[in-house]
Amino acid sequence: FLETAAVAVAVAVAVAVVIVCVMHIRSASSQRRGCLPCTQPLTDPFPLASFKKRVLTPLHSLNSLYSFDPRWDKYALAMSLKLLVAAEVRTPYYMTLDADVIATRPLATRHFFSADGRAIYVDEPQSAHPHWWQGSANTLLMPLPEQATFGVTPALLSTPGSLMVLARLRALSRMYVFEDEGEVTASNELDEGAVDELTGWERTWLGLWGEGRWWSEYTLYSIVLHEHALFDELHVKRDADAEAEAEIEAMPALYGHADVWWEGDLPWDAAAAFADSDCSFAIVQSSSGVDVPTLAGQVAAELRQIEEGN
Repeated sequence: FLETAAVAVAVAVAVAVVIVCVMHIRSASSQRRGCLPCTQPLTDPFPLASFKKRVLTPLHSLNSLYSFDPRWDKYALAMSLKLLVAAEVRTPYYMTLDADVIATRPLATRHFFSADGRAIYVDEPQSAHPHWWQGSANTLLMPLPEQATFGVTPALLSTPGSLMVLARLRALSRMYVFEDEGEVTASNELDEGAVDELTGWERTWLGLWGEGRWWSEYTLYSIVLHEHALFDELHVKRDADAEAEAEIEAMPALYGHADVWWEGDLPWDAAAAFADSDCSFAIVQSSSGVDVPTLAGQVAAELRQIEEGN
Protein backbone atom coordinates (compact mmCIF):
# COMPACT_ATOMS: atom_id res chain seq x y z
CA PHE A 1 0.00 0.00 0.00
CA LEU A 2 1.62 3.22 -1.23
CA GLU A 3 5.00 1.50 -1.53
CA THR A 4 5.83 1.81 -5.21
CA ALA A 5 7.07 5.00 -6.77
CA ALA A 6 4.27 4.97 -9.33
CA VAL A 7 1.61 4.81 -6.66
CA ALA A 8 3.40 7.44 -4.61
CA VAL A 9 3.33 9.88 -7.53
CA ALA A 10 -0.33 9.14 -8.18
CA VAL A 11 -1.15 9.82 -4.54
CA ALA A 12 0.96 12.97 -4.55
CA VAL A 13 -0.95 14.31 -7.55
CA ALA A 14 -4.22 13.32 -5.87
CA VAL A 15 -3.13 15.29 -2.82
CA ALA A 16 -2.54 18.31 -5.04
CA VAL A 17 -6.10 17.96 -6.36
CA VAL A 18 -7.61 17.70 -2.89
CA ILE A 19 -5.73 20.47 -1.18
CA VAL A 20 -6.99 23.12 -3.57
CA CYS A 21 -10.59 21.83 -3.33
CA VAL A 22 -10.78 23.13 0.18
CA MET A 23 -12.76 26.10 1.28
CA HIS A 24 -14.16 29.42 0.16
CA ILE A 25 -12.38 32.01 2.29
CA ARG A 26 -12.72 35.72 2.06
CA SER A 27 -9.97 37.61 0.30
CA ALA A 28 -6.76 38.36 2.16
CA SER A 29 -7.87 41.93 2.76
CA SER A 30 -10.83 40.72 4.84
CA GLN A 31 -8.76 38.32 6.94
CA ARG A 32 -8.06 40.89 9.63
CA ARG A 33 -8.62 40.88 13.34
CA GLY A 34 -12.35 40.88 14.09
CA CYS A 35 -13.37 39.56 10.66
CA LEU A 36 -15.07 36.19 10.57
CA PRO A 37 -14.01 33.79 7.83
CA CYS A 38 -16.72 32.55 5.51
CA THR A 39 -18.76 29.70 7.02
CA GLN A 40 -19.91 28.19 3.75
CA PRO A 41 -19.86 24.35 3.93
CA LEU A 42 -17.38 22.49 1.77
CA THR A 43 -20.04 20.95 -0.43
CA ASP A 44 -20.09 23.26 -3.42
CA PRO A 45 -19.54 21.76 -6.88
CA PHE A 46 -15.93 22.14 -7.96
CA PRO A 47 -15.00 22.92 -11.60
CA LEU A 48 -12.62 19.96 -12.00
CA ALA A 49 -12.02 20.55 -15.72
CA SER A 50 -10.84 24.09 -15.04
CA PHE A 51 -8.72 22.88 -12.14
CA LYS A 52 -7.01 20.25 -14.28
CA LYS A 53 -6.10 22.86 -16.86
CA ARG A 54 -4.91 25.47 -14.36
CA VAL A 55 -3.16 23.35 -11.74
CA LEU A 56 -2.37 19.84 -12.92
CA THR A 57 -0.66 20.99 -16.10
CA PRO A 58 1.92 23.12 -14.27
CA LEU A 59 2.45 20.39 -11.68
CA HIS A 60 2.98 17.77 -14.36
CA SER A 61 5.62 19.98 -15.93
CA LEU A 62 7.81 19.74 -12.82
CA ASN A 63 10.96 17.73 -13.37
CA SER A 64 10.28 15.94 -10.10
CA LEU A 65 7.18 14.20 -11.45
CA TYR A 66 8.80 12.56 -14.45
CA SER A 67 12.53 12.39 -13.84
CA PHE A 68 13.15 10.34 -10.72
CA ASP A 69 16.67 10.88 -9.47
CA PRO A 70 18.09 8.01 -7.35
CA ARG A 71 18.90 10.57 -4.66
CA TRP A 72 15.24 11.45 -4.27
CA ASP A 73 12.82 9.72 -1.96
CA LYS A 74 9.18 9.33 -2.99
CA TYR A 75 8.18 10.45 0.50
CA ALA A 76 10.07 13.73 0.02
CA LEU A 77 8.45 14.15 -3.38
CA ALA A 78 4.96 13.85 -1.89
CA MET A 79 5.84 16.33 0.88
CA SER A 80 7.27 18.84 -1.57
CA LEU A 81 4.03 19.02 -3.55
CA LYS A 82 2.17 20.28 -0.50
CA LEU A 83 4.30 23.41 -0.65
CA LEU A 84 4.76 23.66 -4.42
CA VAL A 85 1.01 23.73 -5.02
CA ALA A 86 0.84 27.08 -3.21
CA ALA A 87 1.91 28.74 -6.46
CA GLU A 88 -1.46 27.75 -7.92
CA VAL A 89 -3.71 28.34 -4.90
CA ARG A 90 -5.94 31.42 -5.08
CA THR A 91 -7.12 31.55 -1.46
CA PRO A 92 -5.27 32.93 1.60
CA TYR A 93 -5.09 29.42 3.13
CA TYR A 94 -5.33 25.86 1.87
CA MET A 95 -5.69 22.47 3.48
CA THR A 96 -3.45 19.45 2.92
CA LEU A 97 -4.85 15.92 2.97
CA ASP A 98 -3.41 12.45 2.47
CA ALA A 99 -5.00 9.18 1.43
CA ASP A 100 -4.99 8.01 5.07
CA VAL A 101 -7.01 10.99 6.33
CA ILE A 102 -10.74 10.41 6.85
CA ALA A 103 -13.26 13.22 7.31
CA THR A 104 -15.56 12.18 10.15
CA ARG A 105 -17.97 15.14 10.17
CA PRO A 106 -19.44 17.74 7.80
CA LEU A 107 -16.83 20.45 7.34
CA ALA A 108 -17.11 24.23 7.26
CA THR A 109 -14.49 26.95 7.39
CA ARG A 110 -15.68 28.03 10.87
CA HIS A 111 -14.22 24.76 12.14
CA PHE A 112 -10.72 25.77 11.09
CA PHE A 113 -10.39 29.51 11.78
CA SER A 114 -10.60 31.71 14.84
CA ALA A 115 -12.76 34.82 14.79
CA ASP A 116 -9.74 36.95 13.84
CA GLY A 117 -9.06 34.81 10.77
CA ARG A 118 -6.09 32.74 11.96
CA ALA A 119 -5.91 29.06 11.08
CA ILE A 120 -5.75 26.44 13.82
CA TYR A 121 -2.84 24.02 13.98
CA VAL A 122 -1.82 20.96 15.97
CA ASP A 123 0.73 21.85 18.63
CA GLU A 124 3.01 18.83 18.19
CA PRO A 125 6.37 19.32 19.97
CA GLN A 126 9.72 19.11 18.23
CA SER A 127 10.56 16.05 20.31
CA ALA A 128 8.06 13.99 18.30
CA HIS A 129 10.24 14.25 15.17
CA PRO A 130 13.53 15.97 16.13
CA HIS A 131 15.29 14.90 12.91
CA TRP A 132 12.66 16.72 10.82
CA TRP A 133 13.17 19.95 12.73
CA GLN A 134 16.96 19.90 12.73
CA GLY A 135 17.04 18.70 9.12
CA SER A 136 14.79 21.58 8.05
CA ALA A 137 16.92 24.12 9.91
CA ASN A 138 20.01 22.68 8.22
CA THR A 139 18.36 22.82 4.80
CA LEU A 140 17.13 26.40 5.26
CA LEU A 141 20.43 27.54 6.87
CA MET A 142 18.30 29.10 9.62
CA PRO A 143 18.40 28.73 13.40
CA LEU A 144 15.87 26.33 14.90
CA PRO A 145 13.38 28.36 17.01
CA GLU A 146 12.77 26.70 20.36
CA GLN A 147 9.10 27.71 20.32
CA ALA A 148 8.34 26.30 16.86
CA THR A 149 5.80 23.47 16.76
CA PHE A 150 3.50 21.99 14.13
CA GLY A 151 1.62 18.80 13.41
CA VAL A 152 1.27 16.56 10.39
CA THR A 153 -1.34 16.09 7.67
CA PRO A 154 -4.14 17.22 7.69
CA ALA A 155 -2.97 20.81 8.11
CA LEU A 156 -3.92 24.33 7.17
CA LEU A 157 -1.19 26.35 5.47
CA SER A 158 -1.03 30.03 4.66
CA THR A 159 -0.57 30.45 0.91
CA PRO A 160 1.79 33.45 1.29
CA GLY A 161 3.59 31.55 4.05
CA SER A 162 4.24 28.55 1.79
CA LEU A 163 5.42 30.88 -0.96
CA MET A 164 7.92 32.38 1.48
CA VAL A 165 9.32 28.90 2.11
CA LEU A 166 9.64 28.25 -1.61
CA ALA A 167 11.32 31.61 -2.14
CA ARG A 168 13.90 30.75 0.52
CA LEU A 169 14.57 27.35 -1.04
CA ARG A 170 14.85 28.88 -4.50
CA ALA A 171 17.36 31.44 -3.25
CA LEU A 172 19.43 28.76 -1.52
CA SER A 173 19.48 26.42 -4.51
CA ARG A 174 22.41 28.27 -6.10
CA MET A 175 24.48 27.69 -2.98
CA TYR A 176 24.32 23.89 -3.12
CA VAL A 177 26.53 21.74 -5.32
CA PHE A 178 25.98 18.01 -5.90
CA GLU A 179 29.16 16.02 -6.26
CA ASP A 180 29.48 12.83 -8.30
CA GLU A 181 29.16 10.53 -5.30
CA GLY A 182 25.94 12.23 -4.23
CA GLU A 183 27.40 14.33 -1.41
CA VAL A 184 26.18 17.89 -1.02
CA THR A 185 28.34 20.89 -0.31
CA ALA A 186 27.29 24.48 0.32
CA SER A 187 29.17 27.57 -0.75
CA ASN A 188 28.42 31.27 -0.77
CA GLU A 189 30.08 31.54 -4.16
CA LEU A 190 29.65 29.13 -7.05
CA ASP A 191 31.73 29.27 -10.17
CA GLU A 192 29.92 29.52 -13.47
CA GLY A 193 30.44 25.85 -14.29
CA ALA A 194 28.89 24.72 -11.02
CA VAL A 195 25.83 26.87 -11.60
CA ASP A 196 25.40 25.26 -15.02
CA GLU A 197 25.17 21.87 -13.31
CA LEU A 198 22.01 22.90 -11.47
CA THR A 199 18.93 21.84 -13.44
CA GLY A 200 16.24 23.62 -11.49
CA TRP A 201 15.75 24.69 -7.91
CA GLU A 202 13.06 22.05 -7.24
CA ARG A 203 15.50 19.35 -8.33
CA THR A 204 18.18 20.79 -6.07
CA TRP A 205 15.81 20.96 -3.11
CA LEU A 206 14.65 17.35 -3.51
CA GLY A 207 18.23 16.25 -3.88
CA LEU A 208 19.04 17.66 -0.44
CA TRP A 209 16.71 15.23 1.35
CA GLY A 210 18.95 12.83 3.21
CA GLU A 211 21.15 12.36 6.26
CA GLY A 212 21.27 15.61 8.21
CA ARG A 213 18.60 17.18 6.01
CA TRP A 214 15.52 15.07 6.73
CA TRP A 215 13.18 18.03 6.22
CA SER A 216 9.40 17.88 6.20
CA GLU A 217 7.03 20.32 4.54
CA TYR A 218 5.58 21.49 7.86
CA THR A 219 8.85 21.94 9.73
CA LEU A 220 10.23 24.00 6.84
CA TYR A 221 7.04 26.07 6.91
CA SER A 222 7.03 26.64 10.66
CA ILE A 223 10.72 27.59 10.84
CA VAL A 224 10.47 30.16 8.04
CA LEU A 225 7.37 31.80 9.53
CA HIS A 226 8.92 31.94 13.00
CA GLU A 227 12.11 33.41 11.53
CA HIS A 228 10.03 36.30 10.15
CA ALA A 229 7.82 36.58 13.28
CA LEU A 230 4.73 35.72 11.24
CA PHE A 231 3.67 32.36 12.60
CA ASP A 232 1.46 33.67 15.42
CA GLU A 233 -0.06 36.20 13.04
CA LEU A 234 -1.27 33.40 10.77
CA HIS A 235 -1.96 30.50 13.14
CA VAL A 236 -3.54 29.85 16.52
CA LYS A 237 -3.67 26.75 18.71
CA ARG A 238 -6.88 25.93 20.50
CA ASP A 239 -5.69 26.98 23.94
CA ALA A 240 -3.68 29.99 22.83
CA ASP A 241 -5.54 33.10 23.97
CA ALA A 242 -7.20 33.28 27.36
CA GLU A 243 -9.74 35.84 26.16
CA ALA A 244 -10.70 33.60 23.26
CA GLU A 245 -10.54 30.33 25.17
CA ALA A 246 -14.26 29.57 24.94
CA GLU A 247 -14.30 30.21 21.20
CA ILE A 248 -11.14 28.19 20.51
CA GLU A 249 -12.24 25.26 22.67
CA ALA A 250 -15.55 25.18 20.80
CA MET A 251 -13.65 24.55 17.57
CA PRO A 252 -12.97 20.89 16.76
CA ALA A 253 -9.40 19.68 16.67
CA LEU A 254 -8.03 18.70 13.27
CA TYR A 255 -7.22 15.22 14.54
CA GLY A 256 -5.81 13.49 17.59
CA HIS A 257 -8.34 11.23 19.27
CA ALA A 258 -9.41 8.07 17.40
CA ASP A 259 -6.26 7.81 15.26
CA VAL A 260 -4.12 4.85 14.24
CA TRP A 261 -0.38 5.51 14.04
CA TRP A 262 1.11 2.07 14.66
CA GLU A 263 0.11 -1.55 14.26
CA GLY A 264 -0.50 -1.69 18.00
CA ASP A 265 -3.29 0.89 17.63
CA LEU A 266 -5.32 -1.50 15.49
CA PRO A 267 -8.17 -2.29 15.14
CA TRP A 268 -9.44 1.19 14.31
CA ASP A 269 -12.59 2.15 16.21
CA ALA A 270 -14.59 3.71 13.38
CA ALA A 271 -17.68 4.22 15.52
CA ALA A 272 -15.69 6.21 18.09
CA ALA A 273 -14.04 8.29 15.38
CA PHE A 274 -17.33 9.28 13.74
CA ALA A 275 -19.01 9.89 17.10
CA ASP A 276 -16.22 12.23 18.27
CA SER A 277 -17.58 15.75 17.83
CA ASP A 278 -14.24 17.24 18.90
CA CYS A 279 -12.26 16.14 15.82
CA SER A 280 -12.79 16.89 12.13
CA PHE A 281 -10.60 14.07 10.83
CA ALA A 282 -9.27 10.67 11.78
CA ILE A 283 -5.89 9.38 10.63
CA VAL A 284 -5.32 5.70 9.89
CA GLN A 285 -1.69 5.41 8.84
CA SER A 286 -1.03 3.11 5.92
CA SER A 287 2.23 2.08 7.60
CA SER A 288 0.20 0.51 10.43
CA GLY A 289 -0.59 -2.41 8.13
CA VAL A 290 -4.33 -1.78 8.23
CA ASP A 291 -6.40 -3.90 5.84
CA VAL A 292 -7.67 -1.33 3.34
CA PRO A 293 -10.85 -3.17 2.22
CA THR A 294 -11.83 -3.60 5.87
CA LEU A 295 -11.16 0.08 6.51
CA ALA A 296 -13.25 1.08 3.51
CA GLY A 297 -16.09 -1.12 4.74
CA GLN A 298 -15.98 0.52 8.17
CA VAL A 299 -16.14 4.00 6.68
CA ALA A 300 -18.98 3.01 4.34
CA ALA A 301 -20.97 1.60 7.26
CA GLU A 302 -20.58 4.80 9.27
CA LEU A 303 -21.60 6.95 6.29
CA ARG A 304 -24.71 4.80 5.77
CA GLN A 305 -25.67 5.33 9.41
CA ILE A 306 -25.24 9.08 9.02
CA GLU A 307 -27.35 9.07 5.85
CA GLU A 308 -30.08 7.01 7.50
CA GLY A 309 -30.05 9.31 10.50
CA ASN A 310 -30.67 12.30 8.26
